[in-house]
Amino acid sequence: MNPKTSTCIVALTENDTVWIGGDSAATSSTQLTERADPKVFMRTDTQGVKWVFGFSGSYRTAQLVRYQLDLPEIKKKDGDLMEFFVTQFISALGVCLSKNGWEGKGDKQVFEGSFIVGLLGKVFTVYNDYQIEERAGNYTAIGCGDQIALGALYASEGQKAEDRIKIALEAAEKFDTDVIRPFHILHT
Repeated sequence: MNPKTSTCIVALTENDTVWIGGDSAATSSTQLTERADPKVFMRTDTQGVKWVFGFSGSYRTAQLVRYQLDLPEIKKKDGDLMEFFVTQFISALGVCLSKNGWEGKGDKQVFEGSFIVGLLGKVFTVYNDYQIEERAGNYTAIGCGDQIALGALYASEGQKAEDRIKIALEAAEKFDTDVIRPFHILHT
């Protein structure tokens, strides 16, 4: 896993819907900035499938995924999504990042930050070493406010998905100085 970075991104699934939310903080040394470009966004692939993304770390990585990444075709929508992410998605991501200036460091292929991807009712985290994580349960969080948000998501089980996302982000903002409003929430 990568080091904590300013932000809080939370995601959860409810039935076959993926909900994702994020704050607007960006930090540089001792400076905290509110960014206008959201850390969460949605894309639709060539098959009409909606993907949602949320980023922690480098805005450049987010920009490349949002505007340059060729989303790989999902061959079987009822297939093993973990295998799809480990093979097809990571290959496409590596090509996109390499073509656009994110070369590996030494013998390691890494990028800055981590991000969450929601697809077909499931949530996956992509770490900077290209590791894919699918947590047990129906929610996850990344960024410096992740542990606070996870506690809030746990404590709010049984409530509506959008309310849980808001509660988790509000808790992270209250107890972590690198999480700020406005919050952005999307769902598939």
